[in-house]
Amino acid sequence: MKLPGNSSTDMQKSDYIRFFENLPEDLNPESCWIWKGTKNQDGRGRFQLRKKKWLASRLSWCILYGDLPEFIFLLHSCDRPECVNPFHLSPGNNSQNAIEARQRGQQITKLSYEGAVFIKNSDLSLTQLSLLFNVSLTTIRAIKQEKIWNF
Repeated sequence: MKLPGNSSTDMQKSDYIRFFENLPEDLNPESCWIWKGTKNQDGRGRFQLRKKKWLASRLSWCILYGDLPEFIFLLHSCDRPECVNPFHLSPGNNSQNAIEARQRGQQITKLSYEGAVFIKNSDLSLTQLSLLFNVSLTTIRAIKQEKIWNF
């Protein structure tokens, strides 16, 4: 299999073996496949190939279905970041991810609604707001431009 986003590199048999060693023994398509290997700070599985770290869920999806453009997110129907079951994943974007999470009652942001309203109406600089709320400048701009959060 070609590595996602890199058509010049193939996964080797040894890569598959290493990958599958981090999966549970029972690969029931309806159950969560909890990644046993390295995880990032968000609890998502990580897998290293050719000196690059991949999200294990993304690699799992690509092994089953094929390449996926880097700008496409994979959304978990099970809401478990450590799950790498490709049957629990579907392609989408950040907005869809936020909408689905909100529908399930999941808080996926560091900001409360009140915090977003404060940012929207604030005269502080973008940098000051970013530091105050510990979020990126991109997030601050998106709130100011009403690209995220409904006011």
